[in-house]
Amino acid sequence: MKLKILFLLSLFFTQQVFSAPPDNSLEYQDLDYLEKTENKPQKDTQIPSPNYVPKSDSEQITEIIDENYGMMIGSHSTANDSSRLSFIYGINSSLTKAAELSQLEFNYAKKWGYTWFDFSYSQFKARTYRLTNAFSTTENKDEDTFSLNNFGAGLTYRTSLIQNFLDGAYFETTTARLVYATGTNTVDEKNYVGWGLQTDFGVHKRLSANFHLGLKGSYNFRVLRKEQEFDTESGNSRGITLSWLSFAGDLSFYF
Repeated sequence: MKLKILFLLSLFFTQQVFSAPPDNSLEYQDLDYLEKTENKPQKDTQIPSPNYVPKSDSEQITEIIDENYGMMIGSHSTANDSSRLSFIYGINSSLTKAAELSQLEFNYAKKWGYTWFDFSYSQFKARTYRLTNAFSTTENKDEDTFSLNNFGAGLTYRTSLIQNFLDGAYFETTTARLVYATGTNTVDEKNYVGWGLQTDFGVHKRLSANFHLGLKGSYNFRVLRKEQEFDTESGNSRGITLSWLSFAGDLSFYF
């Protein structure tokens, strides 16, 4: 009986030994699994750095080119812009009467997302004409020169739709601004004050990280009144409405 039990146990262990793979084959299988795991493409799980800026319609990359060697030596993303200082000079939109209107504007803007908070001061001067009476013709008009100081605040939104048609660092700006105005004219030499609106649309080219050049059209509207001179003088008789359209050149610096 003992011999039979020993014989059965020997058969069992012999079968286990021959059925088990050798140690080296297990090692090869493990190495093969590791190779497949290492070669398998992994998903990029890196967390973007704070300086990473995706390129979108209004956040473009400006290349900085070395003019001597014609190679790119750096780049700047407009998403990193913080503040802008602009100098703008406008003339009459009617080029045949360009000298009859001038507007010099200084503008400071602070970036917030894709929007800029816009603050401006401008000096406006224009030659206007008043009819001396209801039957006056263009030959007997009184010439009047109106001078205004304008203080404005508003919002500017920047887009780059123009890049669908032009290659390069081009972009557009649209501005809406509330304006407080004060000024005088040469006819009655009275001081006028009032409120108005200014809307701008500009196309610009970013030339470097620090500045851009551009052209813009500007529509202005003012409702002004002078001080009351006597009790029976109505508000309408003291008021004047000015509106004009101008074309302007724009030089802006970023910092």
